[in-house]
Amino acid sequence: MIEVRFFTDREGSITSFSVEGHAGYAEHGKDIVCAAVSAITQTAVLGLEEYAGIAPEVIQKKGKLYCKLPEDLTCEQRKASEAILKTCYLGIVATRESYSRYLTVEVVKS
Repeated sequence: MIEVRFFTDREGSITSFSVEGHAGYAEHGKDIVCAAVSAITQTAVLGLEEYAGIAPEVIQKKGKLYCKLPEDLTCEQRKASEAILKTCYLGIVATRESYSRYLTVEVVKS
């Protein structure tokens, strides 16, 4: 089971996310659920870095990914990060709708 958590601030903006586990949908290298979650979340990190010019804290290990926004974002970076991370959230939720036996999504409010 893959567990994805999105952490929000008091205003409801996503400030970080974590991904942990393996789907177990298919054998390693053929697991479309793992591939979908990886593609969505890694694209979000790339969008933050390359499009928004943000240097998030990223920890990536086998079966784990953690991404946290820095606190000193400009107004423009906040808007861009919110669009990127909400799109990431929507993609993960859409994936969960089709593969709920292999993926959980949780929003943790601060």
